[in-house]
Parts: sequence; structure tokens; C-alpha cells
Amino acid sequence: MEGKLSHTTPAHVLTASPMIQKELVEKLKVRHIEANTYGEAHNKHATALSPTAAQLLAGHEPVYSLPLLELDVLVGDQVTVAGVLDPGLQIVVIWHNLAKEVDARINPNHLVEMEGANEATNWTLGCAEYLTMQVGDVPFKIHAHVVKDVPFQLLLGWPFGCAVSSAIEDLPNGETEVSV
Repeated sequence: MEGKLSHTTPAHVLTASPMIQKELVEKLKVRHIEANTYGEAHNKHATALSPTAAQLLAGHEPVYSLPLLELDVLVGDQVTVAGVLDPGLQIVVIWHNLAKEVDARINPNHLVEMEGANEATNWTLGCAEYLTMQVGDVPFKIHAHVVKDVPFQLLLGWPFGCAVSSAIEDLPNGETEVSV
């Protein structure tokens, strides 16, 4: 490069070194990793549970469904709504009427295509950026994607959990505890 090392790009390095290129390709290769493995017990007639597992299962009937996890959230320092907690969701979603009610600044250029559990897809109307919210005495700002025609006002996904450092714990009595 004749003394112009500061102008070196990753493309230059990969072109100059087939060894580095090969190693990088190997590291970036998609791999299948088995998350759960099951083995057969050595004694086929053994059915005893560990003391902890037996205690957890004793007296607990399985349930068909559980209620939604809802938190009271103050949105835009104006309106308190029940926010549905869904830590598996990758975004925070707000109903367009609520966004208008709190005078949220909506960026119409930041659209996201949402996919539901039934694989149906639709686009958001934009993003209410830097929207102020508060849970209990914990204030925070978040980007909430705006949608129309939904059966909720506020859906709190993973970004909410990150913003407030939340922890969700399922208790042995069937209740769920959410800490922020």
C-alpha cells in the first residue's frame, strides 16, 4: 500500500490474505446447534423425580392459559394505560390513537413490517421516537412503533425490558413478578 496503511479496508486485508479470508468465512458460516438433547434413563423402570422437581409438581394442576401480563404505564406524562408485557416481541408497539392523544412525534419514514403469530404481516404507520414513559417511579424514553386497528393500546416488547432493566420471575404459586 506504499505507506498508506491508514487507507486499508477490510476488502484489502481479505484480498491480500486468503488465510484470513478462509478463517472469516468459517467463523461466519451458519451452523445448526442442538439446543436440547434428551437421553434415555439407564433404568427403564425408574420414575423417581428429584426432591426439588417433586416439590414443584406436588399440588399444582396444569393450566390451559394464563392472563396477560399488564403494567400500568404513564405515557407522555399524560395518560396511564395498561401496557401488555411481551418480552418475546422485538419492538414496542403503540396504538395510533394513544400516540395522537399524547402528542407523540411520529417519524413516518421509520416503518417496520410486523409479522404476527399467524404469519400475517402488515406495516407500521411510523415510529413515535423518544416517547417518554414511566412505570412506577421509573421514567424512561423509548421508540414505539405506531399501528392502527389493534386490540391493545401499548405492547411492551424486549426494548422496554432493556430500557428499564426488567426481570420477570414465575413464582411457584403461579403468580408472576415483574421488577423494573
